[in-house]
Amino acid sequence: MSARGTFLHGKLTRRIFLIFLIFALLPVSLLSWIAIGRISDATDQQVSRVLENEVKNFSYLILERLEFAEQVLDVYQDDLSSMSAETLAQEPETSPAQKGLLVTLHSVDFLPATQRLKQVERLGEGRVLMLEREGDALHQQVHLLTALHPEHVEEGLVSVKLSLDYVLGTEETRDLSVDSCIFGGGETLLFATSTALCNDFLRAATGTLSHKGAIAFGRDEAYFSRYRTLFLGYKFGVTNWTIVIIQPEHEIYQAARVFKSNFMV
Repeated sequence: MSARGTFLHGKLTRRIFLIFLIFALLPVSLLSWIAIGRISDATDQQVSRVLENEVKNFSYLILERLEFAEQVLDVYQDDLSSMSAETLAQEPETSPAQKGLLVTLHSVDFLPATQRLKQVERLGEGRVLMLEREGDALHQQVHLLTALHPEHVEEGLVSVKLSLDYVLGTEETRDLSVDSCIFGGGETLLFATSTALCNDFLRAATGTLSHKGAIAFGRDEAYFSRYRTLFLGYKFGVTNWTIVIIQPEHEIYQAARVFKSNFMV
């Protein structure tokens, strides 16, 4: 009886038990490792698709907002063009019903001298012009302009000024887990939900941004971004915009991490 007990607790028994344990656990561990790798790959692909769809939909939304602002401009141009010079001189700044748009009157001197001839020619054709001007320390001013009387551009311009909340949405209407940037010509930052984050994105970009792409950046915290070109040259006579969305890595992979941690337990 004691000999049998000694055999069960001997070196040979332990080795046989260890071999069976390894052969039992190895397939499970291997399958777990493969499954986690597949989950990571699938998560990366899903994140890429989600961000791509987000920046595409956001670009379309911005274009719709610009087109609506153009319609507002047309309405005010029609109303103001029928007024007398005396009435126009007393016309104050007007806030349309659509929040975030401000209609104002300007002289032709409002146009930059370096491009004035070309821009006056466009306005004389009855077309809309987008103008990007120096604003405050954080954002540029963006206006949509049309001539009060296209046949006599020198008589004045009607402008719709676009606000940050109108273009990017207010904090009540947009997803606060996602930051947005809009860059104009020369990679000038026009609108941003976070100026610092948008500047970090631009520093991470190598060379000129292509039509669309993805950039990961960040030190203390990792960020993923997707960008896309919004073609505005023909419609508004301005350099195309680059639309960017940025999201923290921990926000994107939070669900995947929970799944992985539960899977590994």
